[in-house]
Amino acid sequence: MEVDVRGKQMRILQTREPRPGHRVFLTLDRDLQRAAEQAFGDESGAAVVMDVRTGEILAYVNRPAFDPAKFATGISQKDWQALVNDPRRPLQDKVIGGMYPPGSTFKIVTALAALQAGVAGPRTTVDCEGEIQIGNRIFRCWKKKGHGRTNLKKALRESCDVWFYKVALELGIDRLSKMAFDLGLGKPTGLILPGEKGGLIPTRDWKRRRFNQRWYDGETVIAAIGQGYVLTTPLQLAVMTAAVANGGKVLKPKLIYRIETIEGEPVQLRQTEVVRQVPIDPARLAAVKKALVAVVNEPHGTGWATKFREVLVAGKTGTAQVVRRKSDEEEELAGKDDTPWRFRDHALFVAYAPADDPTIAVAVVVEHGRHGSTSAAPIARAIFRTYFNIPEEDDTVENPGYLGD
Repeated sequence: MEVDVRGKQMRILQTREPRPGHRVFLTLDRDLQRAAEQAFGDESGAAVVMDVRTGEILAYVNRPAFDPAKFATGISQKDWQALVNDPRRPLQDKVIGGMYPPGSTFKIVTALAALQAGVAGPRTTVDCEGEIQIGNRIFRCWKKKGHGRTNLKKALRESCDVWFYKVALELGIDRLSKMAFDLGLGKPTGLILPGEKGGLIPTRDWKRRRFNQRWYDGETVIAAIGQGYVLTTPLQLAVMTAAVANGGKVLKPKLIYRIETIEGEPVQLRQTEVVRQVPIDPARLAAVKKALVAVVNEPHGTGWATKFREVLVAGKTGTAQVVRRKSDEEEELAGKDDTPWRFRDHALFVAYAPADDPTIAVAVVVEHGRHGSTSAAPIARAIFRTYFNIPEEDDTVENPGYLGD
């Protein structure tokens, strides 16, 4: 077809009869996708559900959504401006393009790195009095009164920051970063869709090249709890969680199950691709996984909102600051209902189930949702309930968990 400079059709140069293309079958589960979308409600963020055995993506959720039909015949200027000016960014693929501080979900990485390096073990105890001092700076735990004497399981279960601060000082940033890279963070996962971001896992060398500055211990302890320079995508968190669940296999996520001709002849069948095996001792991995079960299933666990009677869930909550707060007063104001939406903390939750024989991993990020335990975990709960076909009237349990990190 020939057109003029204004796009007006001038003449047809050649015609060709249409031919049916191949049929593409996705890995997405319709019911699971719908359940995840509905669970978000009016919240903004992303969720990914991944089969820990194959890498298949069963749900891929970006919120808020938009109506793609508006683009079919030409979107109006009014509708376009509404989309591009929306602070919740409905046009962004947040699953692969949204980069967020992982918050306390990153404590899984820190725990694995510390155990593998031998600087901590399941029985390593730390006295948490609510803060530690490094040089002239104070680093506080989210629980101001502290957690008292804390071991690995309690540190993950109750998300004690001080345990991870002290362990990270012994571990160092480079060994911590290596474990993060091994688990699939800090680089694109290789998903077939365009626009995937790699996130950021800092190292001493990275800071030297980026800022021409040395690395400080204070930056190590902040990185250990998933803050500071650390950035991840929701898909990376799902890949990491799946690797923990399946014994250390980092899988390449896939959205296409198979491709066939219009006659039904197979053209391509996507196989499971193991990117790497995480170098972690099975006993040390088992200790961390046991603690992740406690997060959801034991008293004072921050992931209590995803506990079921019939299905054993393992997980980790996270709360990630989006602005740095310099005082206790600012910390308190951040938790108030009248805090502007854009200044509220992000809420995260990663989990897998069944904990004793995992099949799926879930990663949820609720933008400015405040707390992983109260905003992100309930979304994961709805996903697990749908996947395992748990009736709503049978899935409620009593658990005195923390309404916190």
